[in-house]
Amino acid sequence: MKIEKAIDYITVFCKTGVLQRAKYLSLKHTGLGGLLYSREQVPKDLKLDFSVDPSPRRLNYKHGKAQKILNGVVRVFEREYRFGESWDWFFGRRTNRHWLRESIDAYDDVKYVWELNRLQMLTQVAVAYFYTKESTYLQFVDELLKSWYNENPAERGINWCSGLEVAIRSISVLLAYILTFQQIDEDFMKNILFDHAAHLYRHIEYSLHCMANNHAAGEAAALYILSRVLQCGKSLRWEKKARSVLEELAALFQDDGTCREGSISYHRFVLQIYLLVYLFSRRSGTAFLQKKIESILLSSYRFFRSIEKPDGTFPDLGDRDDGFFYRVTFDEPGDFGTFVNTIGGLFGIAETTDELAVLDDIFGPERVFTDSKLHMVEKDFFACGKYGVIKYKKMYAFINNQVQSYHSHSDGLSVEMCMAGRPVTCDSGTFSYNLDSSLRKYFRGTRAHNTVYLGSDQSRQVGTFRWAGQPKSTLQIYSSKIEEIKGFFGSVLYKNNAIHCRWLLCDYRDESFIVIDRINHAGIFQVNWHFCEDIEINALGDCTYRLNGDCYLKVEAPLSCRAEVRVSFISNSYGTKNERRCLSVEGRSLDSVQNLTIASIFTPLVKYPFEIVSDNEIRLRGRLISIDNKILLS
Repeated sequence: MKIEKAIDYITVFCKTGVLQRAKYLSLKHTGLGGLLYSREQVPKDLKLDFSVDPSPRRLNYKHGKAQKILNGVVRVFEREYRFGESWDWFFGRRTNRHWLRESIDAYDDVKYVWELNRLQMLTQVAVAYFYTKESTYLQFVDELLKSWYNENPAERGINWCSGLEVAIRSISVLLAYILTFQQIDEDFMKNILFDHAAHLYRHIEYSLHCMANNHAAGEAAALYILSRVLQCGKSLRWEKKARSVLEELAALFQDDGTCREGSISYHRFVLQIYLLVYLFSRRSGTAFLQKKIESILLSSYRFFRSIEKPDGTFPDLGDRDDGFFYRVTFDEPGDFGTFVNTIGGLFGIAETTDELAVLDDIFGPERVFTDSKLHMVEKDFFACGKYGVIKYKKMYAFINNQVQSYHSHSDGLSVEMCMAGRPVTCDSGTFSYNLDSSLRKYFRGTRAHNTVYLGSDQSRQVGTFRWAGQPKSTLQIYSSKIEEIKGFFGSVLYKNNAIHCRWLLCDYRDESFIVIDRINHAGIFQVNWHFCEDIEINALGDCTYRLNGDCYLKVEAPLSCRAEVRVSFISNSYGTKNERRCLSVEGRSLDSVQNLTIASIFTPLVKYPFEIVSDNEIRLRGRLISIDNKILLS
């Protein structure tokens, strides 16, 4: 096991910028980094150019939460901090070392420090000033910004370690300057923004080779935007590099509107990145990537609308750390629907949100006219992303078998489900990246999801974010001989040749879901169903369970299997961990050649007309339906 783990680390190291990583480590441990990454001199001819209409159109801004920030109260993930007049940017662990000599392991979870130092609260307060012209907001932005810069000089301390954090903070600072009508000292703004741009330009090559996802994209976006507002001899060089990276990483978005990040939260985050590039580009008249980004936004809008649940929420797919690339409102991190409407509003196919209204006042209210009927039609299958969704009346099911990389979890063929409009099974969430390594492994792992666990995760976890040994996965549309029965089927082929096949079928007539799992594996296995926190589960006997209201779960399994109601964890937001109920059907197979079939039926009927006839057939309403898995593995 130790040898396999070492091989995984070496493989990931070699695949993700081995030369860049070696260079970084050598600079870190030899002390040369302080010389090569020293603060650059601000050019004397540097100009800062961006202005907005001093009379914004939307004057009914609600600024009660901004007042709270003025009192030194700010929320960082699940915690509320009360700093009063003295803001502690390091939570008591300030150093003045060069950032290359800093260690994130000195913090329980460095994300709390970095989240605060994104300075997005400055943008939120600046928006309050933008619409009210109350001097207290301007004074707060000015004083807090200068306080931060005084305690975080360029290239010194933990808050310069991550290129993405530098990028996000630079956007916050720039937007705060714009929204206060350029009333903060211009020379000060030139210094702080130039320091951020210079750092990003030197760091972005490392991110492109080692973190070619939202990290490199976010850094490139900030560098591009800064190159448009900071005019000096370096601007063209910055812009050229940023354009190149943004063009390359537009491939994070797939043609069907899905995102290779493997996470709904990071899908939104990368959309924010490209939306801001789009708006700055349009405002400056360069038309950089305009058509490409419009296509990305529209296809993503259709994807999100298609997978939306009856209660207006979305599947909690992959990592979710409640992050924003920019924040101009106080929308909750879990409120994905508002941002989806922001995208739709840009194209005139959804109502204007508060976020879009602010962006309109900054960049102009131009709308992009499109064929709204095409993008309002929901899809049920996304071949590139390997996602399927079933919606019928108040029934809902979402199944995924995505490629396990970036911020995805090891959750192939996991299902989130609603019955009678109410969420029944749901994802486990993320909890934390750094607080507890064992819990990080759990929340990323296969057992934490509504799928089958075959003694190990479908992919092997390498560190906090990487994956190795990913399985081969498929997902296809399924149509049976019975007109009212439709759905999806897919397979997960492990590297050790273990196989899990799953059919997710919807009985439209009886408003029921049938989930059939076929297992080829020698060893232990578990079929896990993790329920939402408010779902109670009561055993009625004969492997039948009553869920809240008029919903029943019936399990058909070999006699050797055992079903047990257990406690599992759910994280509804970053940093939180609660208990909920899980039904686990487990057993052991001694033969990898033999097929084991287990069925889980979610139905409003106490007795549902279903029977497993053989390894390849089930009987439903007296008719035989084939569940042959050969096509899945071809």
